[in-house]
Amino acid sequence: MKIKLAILEKDAVYLQRISVAFHNKYADKLEVYSFTDQETALETAKEAKINVLLAGEEYSVEPENLPERCAFAWFVDTPDVEHINQSAAVCKYQKIDIIYKQIVSLYSEIAGDIVTTAGGEEGKTSVICVLSPAGGVGASTVAAACAISSCRQGKRALYLNLEKYGTVSSYFQGDGLGGLGDVLYAIKSQKSNLALKLEGLVRQDKSGVHFLPECNIVLDRMEMKTEELDVLLRQIKLSESYDNIVLDADFSFDPFEMEVMKQAGRILLVSDGSRNANAKVRRVCEALKILEQQGKCSVLNKVMLIYNRFHSQTAKMMDDLQLPVLGGIQNFKGAGEAQIAVEIAKMGVIEKLIQ
Repeated sequence: MKIKLAILEKDAVYLQRISVAFHNKYADKLEVYSFTDQETALETAKEAKINVLLAGEEYSVEPENLPERCAFAWFVDTPDVEHINQSAAVCKYQKIDIIYKQIVSLYSEIAGDIVTTAGGEEGKTSVICVLSPAGGVGASTVAAACAISSCRQGKRALYLNLEKYGTVSSYFQGDGLGGLGDVLYAIKSQKSNLALKLEGLVRQDKSGVHFLPECNIVLDRMEMKTEELDVLLRQIKLSESYDNIVLDADFSFDPFEMEVMKQAGRILLVSDGSRNANAKVRRVCEALKILEQQGKCSVLNKVMLIYNRFHSQTAKMMDDLQLPVLGGIQNFKGAGEAQIAVEIAKMGVIEKLIQ
């Protein structure tokens, strides 16, 4: 089904250009109507059942008088304006891909309260979880490298940072607006079409990795519930847009983090081989074994181990855990985290983790 988009704009030349741009790139997704006359545009919005109306600021459109299933936004000249009189604003002078994503996000708000497709097939999407009980060992860098490695192998990868204080921008950059916080709001409110909301919010890095920026407010992530995680991952799988989802997560035995591990098909524990880090990993494995014996979880069979920032003179690999070991990654000096993730991906040490 195509989204019916109406654009009300005084500049006829710009109107022609953007209509052609949408036709060239999104002819299979958008049905575009263009107007310079407000009365004609509003009449067509009712008769043609327009889904999204973008109107220039010079018009006097009253959003509350539009048809019920017609999303509205002001079409503005400057990118720093997000709302005008409680209505959304879309900057007309930005990449056509970004405008399209904002249109999809607007449409998701009126497309129905579909959060997920009950009974649907989740496809063959694999979930990889990267985490560590030891701080400072570069687990997030390894997680980013996993996503990059997946793309290098021709796979479609989505990097999803679920850390309470995680920062995605340290590793991935891409044009777009919104992020994980908007997705969580859509799930909580149950008023948006989650599949469309994700399409409008997910961005893509130059490495090919798709990602959702972290929540703007830390509390939004901290209030995320296990059932919301389940809904989110299920919808991503149902979309069949990705071969691999890489979860970058905190480690704890709290219900949310345990659910993250439960959702994963493979779990990668990260240590740097130091005595302290190895001791923490060993204690975690012992605890997981006890929980499995108590019937409270079953994750050890999914766990693999990798050593990051490893130095043979100061670090040691554990030989008593009976866990598959991917190998060791040297300590890169003088490089940023994003570049280190790229270099790790090039090494091939984590390729066997990627299906």
